[in-house]
Amino acid sequence: ANTARFTLDHVKRLEEALQILAQECFDIVLLDLTLPDSQGLESLSSVISQYPSLPVVVLTNMNDDRLAVEAVRLGAQDYLVKRLVNAELLVRSVRYAIESKQANDRLKLEIFERQKAQEDLQRSNAELEEFAYVASHDLQQPLSTISSWAQMLAVRYRSQLDEAAEKYISHIVDGTVRMQQLIEDLLAYSRVGR
Repeated sequence: ANTARFTLDHVKRLEEALQILAQECFDIVLLDLTLPDSQGLESLSSVISQYPSLPVVVLTNMNDDRLAVEAVRLGAQDYLVKRLVNAELLVRSVRYAIESKQANDRLKLEIFERQKAQEDLQRSNAELEEFAYVASHDLQQPLSTISSWAQMLAVRYRSQLDEAAEKYISHIVDGTVRMQQLIEDLLAYSRVGR
């Protein structure tokens, strides 16, 4: 038993249909391609261009495979020939068209969100690379200064330093050398992304 229930609003002209679509919400459009004020795929193009998220099923007397393929290529969810359609086929086509369009819209939204996330990640990585470059570059100067002063102390006051003081100065110099190597590695890493 088919329990599907639909409410149908019927108009005879494309202009009327577009006016009603502008005023009310619909789940789907069943579109005939032979209307008094619009013929062929122009009708379909008009509806789809103005209401791209609304599924459209072409329901017409024209049994033309080329036209059917072109209609689907332009965005119709289905193409049905009136004399070949029964109620069961029409209901199935309407349900499929609505679900298909919603799934397609969800997929487009997901793709858009992923692209945005990817752009955000790329921007974040670029900012991180820039920070690494600037920070490592700016840290080089103070380390060079510390290393130079420590070496100067070791040379100038060598005769006055005991073994412990020489060891402390040696640790300072070794620490600055290690830190400079880490900074150079950070600089090299920041250049990899560039």
